[in-house]
Amino acid sequence: ENSSVMFAVKGSWDDDEFAEKLNRELFPKKKKKKMTEEKKGKKRKITENENEENMKKKKKNELNGGNKDEMKEIEKLSRRQKKRKDRKCEGKIPQSKKLKQIAERTGSDAAKEEDNEGKKKKKKKKKCKNKFLPSEEKNEEKVEEIEGKTKKENIQEKSVKKDNAILKKYSKVQVKEVVEARKLKGEAKQEIMSREIKKKKRNKKRKLKAKEVEAVENLFSEEIDAAKKSEKVKTKVVQMKTAKNIEAEGLQSALKEESKE
Repeated sequence: ENSSVMFAVKGSWDDDEFAEKLNRELFPKKKKKKMTEEKKGKKRKITENENEENMKKKKKNELNGGNKDEMKEIEKLSRRQKKRKDRKCEGKIPQSKKLKQIAERTGSDAAKEEDNEGKKKKKKKKKCKNKFLPSEEKNEEKVEEIEGKTKKENIQEKSVKKDNAILKKYSKVQVKEVVEARKLKGEAKQEIMSREIKKKKRNKKRKLKAKEVEAVENLFSEEIDAAKKSEKVKTKVVQMKTAKNIEAEGLQSALKEESKE
């Protein structure tokens, strides 16, 4: 809104100078803070301590007739590699504030003891943990699930813990609303699932009934065909018998006539 007033008063976007001034006023560039001499000195000390090996290599190459520019590039690469390694190996170390919060919630020093044990383990190993491999702690959690509780029970406990954490942060009224909403969602999901299961059962029954009807029809059709065939055969047999009887009667009558004569 303020910018539209500025355009109306001072100028328009067609003027390049005006546009540049406006951009400077609206989006000023942040000035870089100059490094003090103390900070520069600290940085130099750190780099010297980190790159002692690289300096030795540099001196050897200089004696052998190596280029200084190449050595500078090697130093830069080595610094980057070390930074990457440090970032990978950085673990989530528990802070003092978090420890206090845990102690207040539990009301005992159990949380501090657990965190101290974790620190000791980290100090002993000092190796970069691969994030993709399963850690010992994760394996222990899985064993506990298999031994004592099922997955559903563990999930329920986790949800209860989350709700308790929310209770401390927000008011009870808001939390109740959230919990009720979750329950309603769960009930709705269960209803939908039950409906789908019922539909599947109905469809299965319908398909089975249709198959049974087809099977019965096929059976009846076979029986009907067999009966028709048998009837045809019976008619033929009767016809043959009648023909034979007629022939026999004719022969008998002829024989009688001959005997009379």
